[in-house]
Amino acid sequence: MKTRLLTFLFLQFILTAQIYPQEIGKIIGKAEANQLFGEVQSYVELDLNTAKSLLNSAGQFIMFSIVNDRLIVLDENRNVIYPFLSDVIVNNTDVYHKYSVSKYRELLEKEHNPGSSENVKFELRAEVFSITYGESTLEFSMGCPPNC
Repeated sequence: MKTRLLTFLFLQFILTAQIYPQEIGKIIGKAEANQLFGEVQSYVELDLNTAKSLLNSAGQFIMFSIVNDRLIVLDENRNVIYPFLSDVIVNNTDVYHKYSVSKYRELLEKEHNPGSSENVKFELRAEVFSITYGESTLEFSMGCPPNC
């Protein structure tokens, strides 16, 4: 009886892990992000509507990088989805910062203070990449590669 229960629980765990993929990213306050990761060194802004439109093309994961002061966004298969109609070439060794689309969507749907910028900031800090909208920051991405 105990063996059957353990087998059942193990199979449930395996099936659940396949149905609900790992979420990548965590939303924290902007002040906490500054404290944990240091000040933003440079950033690129997108208006909220453009930032939201990326959700339609990404799949389950979305990846970001800033190259030569230009934001590059990839879908889960490392295809360029922004800039639109792009001439960007992505090499297999180019590292992008990967987040779950669900976490990115959650960030963009957060309410923010009236009067604060409607733009989404894609930020480079000393050692991390972050995305800030209003007073919330999405961090804890995975590098792709190696975690693609």
